[in-house]
Amino acid sequence: MASIRRPRSASPSGPRCSRLPAKPCASPKGWRIPLNRPHSRCDSMAFMKIVKADLTDVRHQTALMEMVEAFSADAFGANQPLPKPVREQLIDGLRAHPTTLVFLALEDEAPIGMAICFRTFSTFSARPAINIHDFFVSEHARGRGISRALLDAIEEEARASDCCKLTLEVLAQNERARSVYHAAGFSHAAADESPGGTLFYTRSL
Repeated sequence: MASIRRPRSASPSGPRCSRLPAKPCASPKGWRIPLNRPHSRCDSMAFMKIVKADLTDVRHQTALMEMVEAFSADAFGANQPLPKPVREQLIDGLRAHPTTLVFLALEDEAPIGMAICFRTFSTFSARPAINIHDFFVSEHARGRGISRALLDAIEEEARASDCCKLTLEVLAQNERARSVYHAAGFSHAAADESPGGTLFYTRSL
C-alpha cells in the first residue's frame, strides 16, 4: 500500500513532514494514517494502520496475544498476568466462535491497539449489531488518535453489515475511556456508578 504523504517543501532548516489529519483512509488492506512522533522529520515518520485481523495468520495471532496480555496486566483490565491456560486456548477459542471480529492497530507492523468484537442481533430492530467486548491501546500510544481510528474501523464494518448499533461496556472509574466513547457518539444505556461498576454504552447507526 502506498504511504500517504504530502509533497515535501524546502525550508532553510531542511524538509519537514506535513501534519495530516488523523482520519482513516479506506483501502482493501486496512485503514492507514501517518503519525508524527515528537520532533519528527520525514525520515522518522511512523505509519499506523488498522487491520481486520485474520486469526489464521500467525503474525496477527502473535500481535493479538501481545495486546491481550498487556490488557490483562492493565489496571483497567484484569490487573494481573493472563493465566497460562487462557494464553494457550484463546486464539483457538476466538477462531472457533462464529461471530468473532478482531481489529488490530499496527505501527510499523508492531501492535499498539486492539478491539475484540462479537456480532450480535437486536430483536427490537430486527437487525444485526456489534458488541465491542475488549478494547485496548498500549500506554505509550495513548492520546494519539488510535482509539478513534479503531472505533471508526469498527463503525465502517458495522455499516457495511447493516448493523443498527454498536455496544460496549466500560468500568465506571475509567474516565479516559469514557471520554473517548462519548466523543465517538456513544451514550449511556444503563449505568452502575458504584466503584468497580460497569457502564453499558450504545451508539445507534
